[in-house]
Amino acid sequence: MMMTRRITIGQCLIAGMLSLGVAAGTGQAADVGTGFESGAGSANPDEFPGTAGDGWVGAWTGTGTSSSLTNASPIDVNNYASVERSSSGDATLRRQFDLDAGNMVSGEPYQVEWFWRFDGDTAQQTTFSDRIHFFGNQTAASGSSSSNSWLMGVGSSGTVANGNWYIYDRVDGAFNASNMIDSGITLATGDIYKFKVIVDAAHARYDATIMNLTSGETYTAARSTFRNNSTNAATTQWLHFGSSADSASDNTTFSLDTLAINAHHKIVANFDDGNTANTIDTYTDSTGGGGWANGWINTAGNVSATVSTTTPLEGAGDPYLSVSGGDTGNRTIARQITDFGSIDPGKTYTINWKWRFDGDVSDLSVFEDRIHFFGDNGTEGGTGSGASWLIGWVAADGGGNNIHDGNWYFYDNNGSSSFNTGNMVDTGLGLVADEVYEFFVTVNPLTGMYDATIIVGGTEFTATGLTFRNGLTGEYNYLHFGTSASSGTDDTSFSLDSLSISVPEPGTALIALAVAPMLIRRRRH
Repeated sequence: MMMTRRITIGQCLIAGMLSLGVAAGTGQAADVGTGFESGAGSANPDEFPGTAGDGWVGAWTGTGTSSSLTNASPIDVNNYASVERSSSGDATLRRQFDLDAGNMVSGEPYQVEWFWRFDGDTAQQTTFSDRIHFFGNQTAASGSSSSNSWLMGVGSSGTVANGNWYIYDRVDGAFNASNMIDSGITLATGDIYKFKVIVDAAHARYDATIMNLTSGETYTAARSTFRNNSTNAATTQWLHFGSSADSASDNTTFSLDTLAINAHHKIVANFDDGNTANTIDTYTDSTGGGGWANGWINTAGNVSATVSTTTPLEGAGDPYLSVSGGDTGNRTIARQITDFGSIDPGKTYTINWKWRFDGDVSDLSVFEDRIHFFGDNGTEGGTGSGASWLIGWVAADGGGNNIHDGNWYFYDNNGSSSFNTGNMVDTGLGLVADEVYEFFVTVNPLTGMYDATIIVGGTEFTATGLTFRNGLTGEYNYLHFGTSASSGTDDTSFSLDSLSISVPEPGTALIALAVAPMLIRRRRH
């Protein structure tokens, strides 16, 4: 059964705004955040020590600290919290926040970011008791313990190399080097650090990134296990920033600024980390984390890719991935997704991305000139009979394969995995250079079926109830984006951005309706 519908789009602008907190000093919207720009006091949440509100359950509190607000030597801009110790032992600043604030949903992943500087004396960090630590805990704590969820800090005698930052990754729950990942980045007085933690409590896992913004060093560890190894269902959480010392005279003073807590329900690739190696949201030397099992992989060996802001697919200055290739054959990149929050690659999920062809369409004239996006159970240079969902474009018929030459197609196995029109849905949409295309694919591994949508220039085409090319059910969690060229001189360069994987809202996954295949073409407005 086929349904056709056309709607005129015109020049429409759809804008939406969410009322969120702002981590002052950067303009960064946050579900919960503070930049201390409201000054000292207890009248509103952004003051120090502040009060309840805007996602904070209460004010800042501390153990063994003498904390104050100052702007004497800003980390970001203007005010920051300066934390000094008032006794030996633990000296910790902490605050509780609501896991259902803003866009956050308790039980779903969230991200914590902050800027930090050590203003103390590293020469006094000599014994096991001399430590720096940041951690999450379900209750207020004075120092790190076996009840912590995520935990990172600076190594001391008996742990990782003295003075190196570590990320805790539980083996047996003990506080020793066998449960710590040595980042190789050292604690340096006066250097400014940025920390990022993506917390996935549903799986008792977290990703952690340590960035020394002064030296340019970066280290990321993905899927580390909570120290408490607990998948608790808490609706609030405490953040802790502190130190421990064997003497009250030890100078462990530090500065804290621009703290932002945000929902992280989706697996995303926005390339916001630019070309910084050893981060999650980059391309070259990217790492696993945030739902990615690993970094990006050049599956065909013929790809050159870099993060750019020259001609964004989104707003001005927004980063995107620019991909090109210079050899004959496949030019493909891939990345694997894994369990993350409520996202399970073995159950229904939706993939959404934006894409632009930056090459020369006139270079593409034969069957070997192709574009392909697909899922598979491993990395592949190009499409094959083992692919699950598949969207593509082919320049012309060839090799006994008759295809919808020049138009985008969605693959639909009608009894075989042959590459021909009998297994392809013709979208009626061609390839146009410099146009931004948006794609949606909702995958159901349990049925071996998928829905697909392509949107370009105000026209949308959707097909539902499509069958995997391999005709099988199962988890095919390697996502591929690429081209193929008949000549090394063919320009098939493209740009990729705004890639996200999420669980579809109830009622939005058409394949769940178990209806007959349906095609919809329409103008959007």
